[in-house]
Amino acid sequence: MSKNPWEGTVVTKTMLTPEMAQKIIRKMQDQQSPQRKARVRVVDAYARNMQKSKWFFTGDALRWDDHGNFIDGQHRCLAVIQSGVSIPVLLIRGLSRDVMAVIDVGPRRSFDDYLKIQGVHHYALSAAITTKVWFWLNGHFPSNGALPSLSNVEKEMLFWRFEAEISRSAEFIGRLSKIRYHVTPAIAGFLHFAVSTFGKIESVEFFLSRLVSGDDLGKASPILRLRNKLIEHKAQCSKLGAMNGRDWRVPYIYLIRAWDAYVSREKVSFELARNSNGAMVFPDISGINSAHVPFAGDGSGEDA
Repeated sequence: MSKNPWEGTVVTKTMLTPEMAQKIIRKMQDQQSPQRKARVRVVDAYARNMQKSKWFFTGDALRWDDHGNFIDGQHRCLAVIQSGVSIPVLLIRGLSRDVMAVIDVGPRRSFDDYLKIQGVHHYALSAAITTKVWFWLNGHFPSNGALPSLSNVEKEMLFWRFEAEISRSAEFIGRLSKIRYHVTPAIAGFLHFAVSTFGKIESVEFFLSRLVSGDDLGKASPILRLRNKLIEHKAQCSKLGAMNGRDWRVPYIYLIRAWDAYVSREKVSFELARNSNGAMVFPDISGINSAHVPFAGDGSGEDA
C-alpha cells in the first residue's frame, strides 16, 4: 500500500503580510532552497495587480517540503513586499521533495483567458490589440521577420498600463463587426489605438466607420479607394490560395497609406515598395511616433 499522501503535511490559511513575506524570502535565501531565479517582470505584474486590487485568492498555496525548504511562491512573496499589500494565502508544509519536479508544469491559461477572467469586455480583441501595441512600442511591428516570443506577464503589464486606451479601441472595433471583411480587427484596432492616443480619435473613427459602410465617399476619397483595393486584394488572394490570404502585411500597408492620404488630403498610392533585399517597406503612420506615445493617465505626453 502506498504512503498516505497527507501524512506529515500541515495546511493553514493566513494573510501574507510584507513582513511575513520578507521573513520567508530571507530564510529561503539562507537555506538556498531549490527555487528558480525570480523573474522581475512577473513580480512587477503581480505587484501591480495587488496595488490595483486585481489580485484574487485562488487557493494556490505557498509550499514547503518535508525538509523545511520553501519550494513554491517566491514571486508572490516578492510582489507582496514590493506592493506593500497583504494577500490571503494557504500555506502547505511537509510536502515530499519530489513534488518540486511537477509544480507549474501544466498548461497555462492564455492571455485571452486572463482578460476574460478579469472581466474585460471584448477580451479576445483586447488581447490581440495589446500584442500588436507591445511589438510596435518595442520596435518589432510592423516587420517582415518572425516576431520574438512574448510572455503573458509582459502583455498583462502593457494592458494595465494602457487599459483605458486599449479597451476604447477594442470597444469601437467590436462595434464594427464587418471590419473583418476588409482588414483584421486586430490591425484596425492597432491603428485606432495608435492614432487616438495622439488625440485624433474622431478622425480615425470616421475613417474606419466609412471603410466599413462606404457611405458618402467621393470617387477620389482615399477611403473609397482603400475599400476597392482591399476587395481586389481579397479576390486575388482567393485565386492564389488561402495561405496567401493570411498575410497581414499588404492590407496593413494599404490601410496606412490610405490613412496618411486621408489626413494629408493628398492622392493615395498603393504601390508596394521593397528594399534591396526584396523585403516590404512599411510606411510610417503620419504624425505618429511610437517613441512618444503618451504614458497612460499622466497627460504629459511623455513616457514616465
